[in-house]
Amino acid sequence: MTLKGFIPPHELSGLPESTPILVAFSGGADSAALLRMLVEYGKENGTPIYAAHVDHLIRESEHERDRDFCVKVAHDYGVQIFVKTADIPALSKETGESLELCARKVRYEFFDELMQKLNIPLLATAHNADDNLETLLMSLVRGSGLHGMCGIPPTRKTRSGTLIRPILAASKDDILDYCQKNEVAFVTDSTNSVADCTRNRLRLEVVPILKEINGSAVANATRLSRLCREDDALLSSLADDLVKDGCISLERFNSSPAPICARALFTLFGGELEKVHIEALMQLCRKAVPHSRLSLPEGKTAIIENGALTLFGEDLPCPPYEITLRAGENLIADRHLLYVTSDGAALDSCRARVSVAADKIVGKLIARSRREGDTIVLRGHRRSVKKLMNEKKLTLGLRESLPIICDEGGILYVPYIGLRDGVAAKNSESKIYITLI
Repeated sequence: MTLKGFIPPHELSGLPESTPILVAFSGGADSAALLRMLVEYGKENGTPIYAAHVDHLIRESEHERDRDFCVKVAHDYGVQIFVKTADIPALSKETGESLELCARKVRYEFFDELMQKLNIPLLATAHNADDNLETLLMSLVRGSGLHGMCGIPPTRKTRSGTLIRPILAASKDDILDYCQKNEVAFVTDSTNSVADCTRNRLRLEVVPILKEINGSAVANATRLSRLCREDDALLSSLADDLVKDGCISLERFNSSPAPICARALFTLFGGELEKVHIEALMQLCRKAVPHSRLSLPEGKTAIIENGALTLFGEDLPCPPYEITLRAGENLIADRHLLYVTSDGAALDSCRARVSVAADKIVGKLIARSRREGDTIVLRGHRRSVKKLMNEKKLTLGLRESLPIICDEGGILYVPYIGLRDGVAAKNSESKIYITLI
């Protein structure tokens, strides 16, 4: 019997049928059904199947039973199983996290380790359509936007590959029916029948009422999630178009609809932003005051300059530095590569390059950060380096870190700005090439 709603792994992932799969196996009805289906799928397609179980030490009377059950089932199927024991109650107290969150982190860290070690690209979990309805309800009561109503995604990237959910469109009733008709044994988690957390209360008290109101509530929630994911994907693609080279053009941003702007901010700054940050960033962009900035979580900073919103990390401003340059490659402030060579061989991704007459260099070459009052002689005039950078519209982050090349005669070269008068190499002279990567 094929479970209604089962989607083959290769259709979800886009990878060949023979791609190895790691199955998250708790022993419950959902994961037991999934493992059974994937074992059959593996036999038909030559797919290596592995299983992973985490003993959380949460339920004193059941956790050993569940572990032993999973090991036996995997053995009977001829599937290699990996078991991790973790004292989640103790770890939860230590970290201050809820049992559920702590257990989830431990599980997925274990799965990632196995996928990396065994070179398994796919992780399959047994989330189902009822789980998705519960997730939608949790998003609803939290006031989530469109993205929250997308529910549980059928696939997502992990550190080590791709997570797939082959039975996400299958209802709990269909899964139990599959287990009964195919004699698939499973264990029952007694904590699932206790309304002691939000998800359990929704599962035990709210979802049954919704099913009474509309027998298709679970299927309808699946359809709603799919439609919302399609809309969200379109809005996200439009938002991605606003983000170019780590910046957002204020002209385009301030003429775009708010849903696209919010997504563009998430794209640029990451998922750590909350509503208060989005609102503050919106206000920053609307005012568009040059060089104004806003501090954000995780040491990030938003800065307005040159008509764009730019993201910088916690290393802004760049600490002062001074480095004696050597022949070949020089790493500057962990941000730039500067090559000093005597030949003109081209280098990939060259951003700025000059040739200097070797006999015009006074003493040793150094690279240092810009200093207040720096000047360079260009075209017969002594010019302020700061003003020249402003005229060139160099970003604030680049101005903070850009190497100023000096010899014992003063500033010799500033990338993007120019060479000191009188040091440019002529065709017949011995040359030193300075290349910024």
